[in-house]
Formats: sequence, structure tokens, C-alpha cells
Amino acid sequence: MNTMARGPADALHWWRGPWAIERFLADLIDSEARRLRPGGPWPPRLDPKLIGLADADERGLGFDSLERLGLAAALSQALHLHDGGLEDDLLTSATLAGWLKASAHALEHCSERITVLSSGSAGRPRSHTHATERLAREAETWARLLPGRRRIRTAVASHHIYGLLFDLMLPAELAAPLDDLRGQSPGGVLATLRPGDLVIGHPLFWSALLCASPSGWPSDVVGVTSGAACPDSVAAELTDAGLSRLLDVYGSSETGGVGWRERTGEGWKHAGGAFRLAPWWRRCGDDRLARQDEAPIVAPDRLAWDLSGGFRIEDRRDGTVKVGAVAVNLDRVRQVIRAHPGVADAVVRAMQPGEGTRLKAFVVPGPQAGEDLASLLASLAAHIETTLSVAERPRAFRFGRALPLTAAGKPADWPARDTADF
Repeated sequence: MNTMARGPADALHWWRGPWAIERFLADLIDSEARRLRPGGPWPPRLDPKLIGLADADERGLGFDSLERLGLAAALSQALHLHDGGLEDDLLTSATLAGWLKASAHALEHCSERITVLSSGSAGRPRSHTHATERLAREAETWARLLPGRRRIRTAVASHHIYGLLFDLMLPAELAAPLDDLRGQSPGGVLATLRPGDLVIGHPLFWSALLCASPSGWPSDVVGVTSGAACPDSVAAELTDAGLSRLLDVYGSSETGGVGWRERTGEGWKHAGGAFRLAPWWRRCGDDRLARQDEAPIVAPDRLAWDLSGGFRIEDRRDGTVKVGAVAVNLDRVRQVIRAHPGVADAVVRAMQPGEGTRLKAFVVPGPQAGEDLASLLASLAAHIETTLSVAERPRAFRFGRALPLTAAGKPADWPARDTADF
């Protein structure tokens, strides 16, 4: 049981919630450990409720001294322990219990800022610093949109912006207990839903629940989805099957929440499924937004606005696509594939609706690959397994003598299936 003394929790003091700082610490360490060890082996996922008992050294989770230094630096950056001169407290302890104590102590004395990381699909994750008070005010708005929730169940990591807002700040604001769904099967999740539940997920998670049980949901279950715009077809199937409400939140690591749209069994609340701009933002042009009196920024995506002030999300402006809740840089994936000695050229795209929800690749074999495409595919799969994250790995490969082009000589699409065009 967690016996660390803490005051009452609210969104501004999120770390005081039951297991909140333990969960943040566990997710951040798990993510950073996987970055430090590309290709594995990785330590087992930490249980937040046991984090005070687990060692962070060679005798426990197997981190060496250099890895511990990297983990401590990541935690200090996230919680701004350096702002209060408390980052050395991490280095004086080799246990997670010690890191937990240092983090909680630091947050009680200096918690004005917090830094979250992007997914890192284009290399090292990019850091984005937010004022804690600003995020807390945002969480209060989400709480007003989601009243009456008795229990919050989540399938997302808490150290990214989405999880920080909805896994840590929202439960503190609603005074609702949090239950982690990661590691549970879709059928297991559905079997344990109860009226009054709020379920936090992403489009792939919701699609998996649909496959497990297209109907028979308990009454008064509300869902939240983010990370990528939820396909209209998935949202419609969920609410037709019995999900009471689905809140689709649009935002990014840099911006926090930008807007939302809501669907019930009667359809989208706003015409055409358009997103509504969150009240803390104002529009400054087609793709430019600003918070109150701050300078405008460029939205992560190209936005198409309607006459009522709603918007739809078009393509990303930075060459990335969303796979599940992860932003994936297509150029990086292409470069990794082209680095294989048996590949002369390649192109990568997101699958089309109806093909799937992952990436697909078209590959031009190099001369040394010969005619044995099965061996090339096996070797290429092993290559990306040790180089790319799960979200970045294409799930369908097509081989051909040249990249696909239209009659006008522009890049063309191709069916997502493992085959060859020779």
C-alpha cells in the first residue's frame, strides 16, 4: 500500500492522486529504457503499485550505471527537478523507491512546469514544456464535459500529454479511481465494463473492442479517443453498438488539447463530425492558432474550417502519419528500409481505409537480392524489427522493378498485400 504522505489531489496537484506519481514514473522509465536499448532486451513493464519495492540497479531491473544516469536525466527533465536543485537526489539513490520519494518531494516544492515527449518517430523524442496550471485548467474543462464518471479505465501511457491530462489530472479532478487496461484482451476489457465507466483509448484500441464485441455494451459507458482522428466508421459502430458517448480529442504534445467532437447514438453533435475549437484557443488564420495573448503557432496539421467555426483535420504538414496513438515519420521508415543491403529503393505509406490501420511499403530489390524474394522479405523483417518501433513497422510489403507511378509520372498508390510486380 502507498503510505507516502500527500495532501488532497486535484488537477493542479495531480501527483497526490492514488498511484499517480508511481504510474508516471513507471511509464517514463519503461519508455526511456526501450529507447536506451534499441532492439532489446527490455526489462519487464513496471507495476506502479510495486514501484517502491523494485530496485533500479543490476540486482533488480538490470540497469547499469550509464542507463541509470540516462533514466535519471529523463525524469529530471520531465518533472523539472533541476528547477529546485533537486536532481542530485536521483543520483544518490539506485532504487525506484528513492526516485519516487525524490520526485514526490520535488513536486511538493516546485511543480510550475512539466515536460512531455513526442513519440520520437523521427529520432530522439522532442520535448515540450507546459505550465502545470495551464494543463490543470484544461483538465477542468474535460471534467465538465465528462461528469458523473464513477471509474476511469485507460489504455494509454501517462507520461505523454494525452495520458497526463486524462490518466492523471482528470481522475484527480473527478475524484474517480483509475484502472489500467494495458495487457488485457479486448474481450477481458468488455467483460469488466460497468455503468458509469469512462474508457480512455486510441483508434486502434477502439477498433479492437469492436472486433471483440460489436454489441452488448453496458449502459452509460463513455469513451475518449485521441492520438489520431477516430475514423467516422469506427465512431459510428461504437455508438450504434451501445457506447453512450464518444469524445474524440484533437491535440499534440506541443499544443495539448486543441479541440474535440462528440458522437452519440444519434450521430455527431456537430454537422459533418467537425471538431470544435477548445475555449483556450483562438483562430488566427487557416492553420494558425493562439492561446489568449500569446503569439500564434502553426497547427500540427492542415485544418479545413467551416462557416460555423468548426474544423476538420487534413494531412500532417511534417510528413508524419498516426499509427494508433503514435506519430510516425514516413521518411525515417523509408530510410531504414533503404539502408538494407538488398534494397535499391522504397516508398512507405499509410494503408488506405479498408486495407488496415498500419503502414505498407513498396520495395525495389537491389541486384544482390537476386530472385529469392522470400529470403529478402525475411531479412528485411528482421532488419526493421531491430531498428523500428512497433508502430513504425510496415505490415504489408510489395516488390517491383520500379516504384509505382501514375500515367503523369507522379507517385501512385498500391494495394496493401505481400506480392511482387515483375
